[in-house]
Amino acid sequence: MNPGSLVLDTSVVAKWFLPEPLSDRADRILEDVRLGRLRPAAPDLIVYEFANILWQRLKKGEISRRQSDVIMKDFERLPINLAPGDVLGSRALEMAVETGCTAYDGAFIALADSLGTRLVTADRRLTARLADTRFSRTVLWLGDWPTN
Repeated sequence: MNPGSLVLDTSVVAKWFLPEPLSDRADRILEDVRLGRLRPAAPDLIVYEFANILWQRLKKGEISRRQSDVIMKDFERLPINLAPGDVLGSRALEMAVETGCTAYDGAFIALADSLGTRLVTADRRLTARLADTRFSRTVLWLGDWPTN
């Protein structure tokens, strides 16, 4: 594995801005990112997935339009290395076919695999789906992130 680098799933990054279960674990990752101890990467798809999460929260009345705009701007300033979709598309499809996950999740897995690092996700179903595949060691559930 590539020490210091990791791929972040949208489910983890969302916890930096929206209080949810496991936000404390996600905040530990953010602290390490801010201190330069971790270098996060993600498919550029993360931008649209995150915007969609905000739109859903806005639609439910959980956040205001102003809050969603501020959060999105803060998100856009994060030091996440974004990998373009045109580089990951074929591999995302390959991952989806091989593991049964969505092509969206496949893009995150493909990026982690190509970087020789881990994908950190708060999606328990994804970690369960990958448990019996060659990617079982590539994915790490956020709940297993070290607490110290």
